[in-house]
Amino acid sequence: RNPIVPHLENGNLSRKGQDRIAIGEMEYTARWRVSQPWLHLPVRTGAPKVAVRLSADSGWMTHFEIELGSETECDFLAPYNLSGLVGREVSVVWSGPEPKAARLPELVRWSDRPEGFDGAYCEPLRPLFHFTARRGWLNDPNGCVFYDGQYHLFFQHNPWGVEWGNMHWGHAVSPDLVHWRETDGEALCPDSSGTMFSGSAVVDWKNTSGLGRNGCPPLVLFYTAWGELAPAKVPITQGLAFSTDGGRTFRKYDRNPIVPHLENGNRDPKVIWHEASNSWIMVLYLGEAGGRFNNGLLSRTPQKFAILRSSNLQKWDIASQIIIPCNGECPDLFPLHLDGDPGQERWVFWTADGQYLIGRFDGWRFQPELEPVELYMGGRERASGYAAQTFSDTPDGRRIQIPWLQASSFPGMPFNQQMGFPVELSLRTTDVGPRLCAVPVREIERLIGSRRMWQDVPLDSAIFHDITGDAMRIRVRLHLESRSVVHWMFHGRQLVLDAESGEIRFGTWTAPGAVRPGTQELEILVDRASLELFGREGLLYMPLYGLRRRDGIEVQVSGVARVEHMELAEIAPIWRE
Repeated sequence: RNPIVPHLENGNLSRKGQDRIAIGEMEYTARWRVSQPWLHLPVRTGAPKVAVRLSADSGWMTHFEIELGSETECDFLAPYNLSGLVGREVSVVWSGPEPKAARLPELVRWSDRPEGFDGAYCEPLRPLFHFTARRGWLNDPNGCVFYDGQYHLFFQHNPWGVEWGNMHWGHAVSPDLVHWRETDGEALCPDSSGTMFSGSAVVDWKNTSGLGRNGCPPLVLFYTAWGELAPAKVPITQGLAFSTDGGRTFRKYDRNPIVPHLENGNRDPKVIWHEASNSWIMVLYLGEAGGRFNNGLLSRTPQKFAILRSSNLQKWDIASQIIIPCNGECPDLFPLHLDGDPGQERWVFWTADGQYLIGRFDGWRFQPELEPVELYMGGRERASGYAAQTFSDTPDGRRIQIPWLQASSFPGMPFNQQMGFPVELSLRTTDVGPRLCAVPVREIERLIGSRRMWQDVPLDSAIFHDITGDAMRIRVRLHLESRSVVHWMFHGRQLVLDAESGEIRFGTWTAPGAVRPGTQELEILVDRASLELFGREGLLYMPLYGLRRRDGIEVQVSGVARVEHMELAEIAPIWRE
């Protein structure tokens, strides 16, 4: 093993005392020479937090808080990539409760590769086909884009713990939307402008930014610098970072911010190319614009957004502002062809809770044509899908979306939270107007293993008596009589199909009008910590968090429920590590 901590010059460790920190805590400073590219510290969930700030003479800096463990009390080892600083000295300032803070230097481990991943993706609660971070906390998908033959998924990430905080951008890549590999190191790290909140990514194919090199278009990230959490609080702004090596490394633009502080909540820049007006468009959340109100199952708080334009991704001008009666943040804006007709283009203005508007967009203003509707058929208090984002530059033109399954929890695991399974969106005419539809991406077939089929049998527990495995897809054509109620238990998680009320229920989450007497077709994706339900040709979409409680599938039926046809297929794990 390498020395736990590199040589410290005489006198370069000092105690700074109580001038800026809480009573009972101490602050220390030191200078470390980065001998190898990977810094490691032990994490112990629930331990007292130690705040750390690293900086270099070049102006680089980052900061984080860690629930610091020890050699004997360690839930996981957190690796941090400092490869750009090998051979240089960094200044280190840290503070925290005694005696824990004093021990930080002796707990540091350096190596030439990331360590601590033994057993990753083999944990007992690890989802098998839903993306999760190797270590630490995960939330909003960011920067979803196809580039250089791969799908890139960036995400809000805390590499230093399993709870929200220390917002970085993690990064994973996939050749096919289902098999994901997390890259080593973070794409974006906190700096003096704040922590790295949500945003988006584009490929600048025409090199309008001038950031490309050697004929290769740059991959450009847009993020919110959350200045409220900077070491010295600064305004919340929007920044740009770019890659000229296929997304392996990113450099922050040296003239950030590209959008200054507008309003106190301004965040989550979603950037797209608008061909008709030959401009880049940014949709930016600004803040709440009124009191909360309820409309049936939908709970809404009007939100204000800005639409900005740019010719070069660096200088942005506000084109318009809009107040939308949807639950806000994490906006998306994208076109779809109604019923697949290229002559019937509509634009979808998307908000974090899965509520959206359909309308027209001319490059300056979005004009809604209908009242807000809900993709998940329910309000935020009950839904799991949140902050979903669509992929830019998909090679076949499909509109692919992936959500975060908020409120997921994995007790005792070295990771936390998960993404939903990617879906393909379409826009379809219905009796109540155009509606978004969602179905699992067709690449799911690459995960399908052995299959079993049944026809013309009652739906009951006997069908599933010998079914094992945590990951499966069930496709069923089911006939229900008018008063039939099905209680379907998947490893202890109950899904209720109520033909009498027309509802599908999962815990407190309700989808009204989702079932009806007669024959319906459903597709159910089952994983260790989720159920995702699809039906009505995509109009029904329920992404739900639920941790498995016990083995087996059981069914209780009041009335009559008959399987006309059902296929149950095993789903293989997605992990290639």
